[in-house]
Amino acid sequence: MTIWTSSLVAEALGVPSPAELSFNGVSTDTRHLTPSTLFVALKGDRFDAHAFLDQAKAKGAGAAVVRCGTAAVDGLPFFEVDDTLAAAPRK
Repeated sequence: MTIWTSSLVAEALGVPSPAELSFNGVSTDTRHLTPSTLFVALKGDRFDAHAFLDQAKAKGAGAAVVRCGTAAVDGLPFFEVDDTLAAAPRK
């Protein structure tokens, strides 16, 4: 079941859409990521999930929200933002 399209995500983030995609969820943790999920690579004082982008791709992430300038991961579209923590969805 599609929850979000890349167009909606791009509009919410205020950035261009990397492709026309659909997502069935959002995750900030690759341990709980399922296929077609949007992965948000958070960076905090003690962690940086950008180190897990290859793992997110391997688990089937549909795309990732990353900080601007992040090295490309082949086959994983990026939404590039200034601050992933500020862009992350809140519960």
